[in-house]
Amino acid sequence: MQVQDCVKIYFSYVKQTSDIVRQMGLAGIALIWASKIEGKSNFTIEPAMISAGIFLLIGLACDLLQHIAGTAIWAIFARLKEISSMTTDSPDFYVPTKINWPTILLFWLKIISVLTGYALIITYLIRRLL
Repeated sequence: MQVQDCVKIYFSYVKQTSDIVRQMGLAGIALIWASKIEGKSNFTIEPAMISAGIFLLIGLACDLLQHIAGTAIWAIFARLKEISSMTTDSPDFYVPTKINWPTILLFWLKIISVLTGYALIITYLIRRLL
């Protein structure tokens, strides 16, 4: 096995995890909406479910920001390397590991946020059923 093989496996899991977390976030919001209490002219969402929804929305926002940040960072980096390659003959260059730190941070924040949202939903449902 080579390092490139490990990186491919890692990126495969990252993509799958992102897709699953995004689907869970949307499903959680749908679950909150389905649990609303309807009145004569309005509806009410339990405060515990509102808190869960906030965490789910934060997770979805982190998902979007992860992609926006990755796009911007790599576009700027590629453009800078494109400009600097005009003065050198070598196509190879160094990529600092710190370049991915913002997207890695957002990746983990979205997972933690969505899991927190689900923990709140599950806690609410258990209390309601018992």
